[in-house]
Amino acid sequence: MKKSIIITLLILILALSSCSGNVADSKDKTEKEEATNTTSTSEMIKEEPTTKNSEIEEGMKAKYPLIKAVKVYDKIYYYTGEDFTGLKCGTPDGSINSKVPENMLPQRNEESNFDGVIEYQINQDDALPVLMNNHKWTKFCEKTPLVKMIENSSNIKSIKRRSQEEGFNPNDEIVYSKEDIENFISKFKEVEVIPIRMDEEQKGWTNFFTVEMNSEDEKYLISIMDDVMKVNKVYYQIDYIDFNE
Repeated sequence: MKKSIIITLLILILALSSCSGNVADSKDKTEKEEATNTTSTSEMIKEEPTTKNSEIEEGMKAKYPLIKAVKVYDKIYYYTGEDFTGLKCGTPDGSINSKVPENMLPQRNEESNFDGVIEYQINQDDALPVLMNNHKWTKFCEKTPLVKMIENSSNIKSIKRRSQEEGFNPNDEIVYSKEDIENFISKFKEVEVIPIRMDEEQKGWTNFFTVEMNSEDEKYLISIMDDVMKVNKVYYQIDYIDFNE
């Protein structure tokens, strides 16, 4: 009788141990799954990216959709509005297959932040030929025009300022001295700037600048109005800049 009771107790102890182990394993598995889910969710939730002259980082919040951008081979390329010339052929090397919201930058390779059929060609320099909706090949670059101008500011030959885009009086035009050029560039380094997109051409600009570089094929046309600036064909959201100081 005692022997039977002892055997029964041993069976119960083993059964309880097995159940306890299964519960612990299940708990560990659940915790791991929750951790994985939390990580993947946090990766998807991104703050609106902004920039301070080095493309888009944390800073002020964008009031407008961010500049069109694609990510290919671990690099983000930004819309320039310029046609791409010098294609090696007319056949795309790849296509964009995923999209993030327009207030974000692409996070993964072959991803964009705008709609459409988007294809690209591999290129050797910092420019990427992008074909949008089979329309035409557009130039996307790793750096926007403003960033290029600031980085190459030592090569600025002249800056001219006027208050009207067309039909202005030549006497209204101001030519910057070398010291003025340094002050001009420093203003852009001090403010926060976000590359954005505008679907319609803006009107009502109040300041116009022509920045000529030592290289004849490089020039920057700048228009400013309130908190919006356009450099060549790229729009930016900016802090207020007082050019009269």
